[in-house]
Amino acid sequence: MEAMTKKARSEIVIRLPEGWSKAAFVGGEYAFLGWFALVAIALVNYVSQSSSPYLEGMKWTRAVWAASDFWRLAHGGSFAFGGGSISLIPLAFPVAMIALLAFAAGREIAGVARGFLALGYVPTVLVLSLLTGGSSTLRIFGGALLIALLASAIALLPRPHPPAQVRAGILFAFKALAIVAGLSVLLLAVALGIHAGGVKGIYALLSGGVVGTITITLLWLSYVPTLACWALSWCLGAGFQAGQGATSSPFSVAHLPIPALPPYGALPTKAPGAAIVLLSALFFALLGFLLARTKRFDSSKNQVDYLLTGGGIFALVMFVWAAFARGSLGGGRMEQVGLNLGSWTLWFLLAALMPLLLGAFFADPTRRSQVSGLVSKKQPVADKQTPTLTVVKDQSPRGHRQADGDEARAGSTAAPTPKRLRLIAQRQGDPDAPTTAIPKDNK
Repeated sequence: MEAMTKKARSEIVIRLPEGWSKAAFVGGEYAFLGWFALVAIALVNYVSQSSSPYLEGMKWTRAVWAASDFWRLAHGGSFAFGGGSISLIPLAFPVAMIALLAFAAGREIAGVARGFLALGYVPTVLVLSLLTGGSSTLRIFGGALLIALLASAIALLPRPHPPAQVRAGILFAFKALAIVAGLSVLLLAVALGIHAGGVKGIYALLSGGVVGTITITLLWLSYVPTLACWALSWCLGAGFQAGQGATSSPFSVAHLPIPALPPYGALPTKAPGAAIVLLSALFFALLGFLLARTKRFDSSKNQVDYLLTGGGIFALVMFVWAAFARGSLGGGRMEQVGLNLGSWTLWFLLAALMPLLLGAFFADPTRRSQVSGLVSKKQPVADKQTPTLTVVKDQSPRGHRQADGDEARAGSTAAPTPKRLRLIAQRQGDPDAPTTAIPKDNK
């Protein structure tokens, strides 16, 4: 009887980490809550304005569709308006969603399962878009996926353990980004404060009552990150387009008529020129120096890793920020507003990234000493045979000194002077070098 042998079948088992279903549920939950919050604000505004004759015949469903359009816009979509389309993303909404998702994932989900937020967030966004009259376009899908992935990455951030210099570079980039973002918002606030009269005038033209004013304010608050990026671009020299043919920068002023939008009331009326660009470059150099002044590196390679990590992350985030700070606000002159990426990239490299990295590089005392050593080597060294003239004075009366000077100029060998001149010629570092002295007799 032949022995029967059983062959074990190889099986590939893919197991999702524990908690992935909860991560998917959290993603779907926050996608719905984000849509619902905007719809609630729109319904409150509709109820408060329902008695207005301009809204006669408008149903509450129109407010829901309008809020849904804005919600899709925050995920990269667009909607028709004024003979064109609106595609300029209100960056405050996706930033808030990323922060809320990351916070919820860090609090409610454990381990690697935090990376599965997209399993619930993306399908919920697509379904809500279809149910509210939109379409599941590729841009909305990409925007929802990007929001979920960024939230997961932030929630998983403490897990990797890169080398010390890489961790320091990541921290350097985050600090620089936080400071630059905060100062950009501050620049926007200062511009609005300086031109407060123009902004108030535009609000008076819109005159939608208290609730309408609050709604308009909330609407433009969602564009604060976008407008702050415009303000930063203006300081760096690249400027921005307030409309087609209306560019505002340190070298030009937007003169053409533009729509009465509240933020446009803060457009600069003068072009300060290159001075503001130089100040921006000095600021970034000082920022890099201050952020890196406490870092010490064992080798040049560690410092290069630190600078490449910090500068790379900083440049990547800033470029993404600039890429999303452009779009359309309707038809006609508003078909394209925001930044010109080519101009932004050039000015950002020259006035921001390079000064930032140079400041961080020279913050290391070792690098400063090396540079000073190179500079000192290039200075001319005194010739070894160069004579040194030493003047030794005594306490003789002024009259004698004047007379002696006259005699010296005339080449006289008459009366000796109380002043002694010693001409010493010696070779540097040679104690046996001959010394020649030409004395004059004392009085």
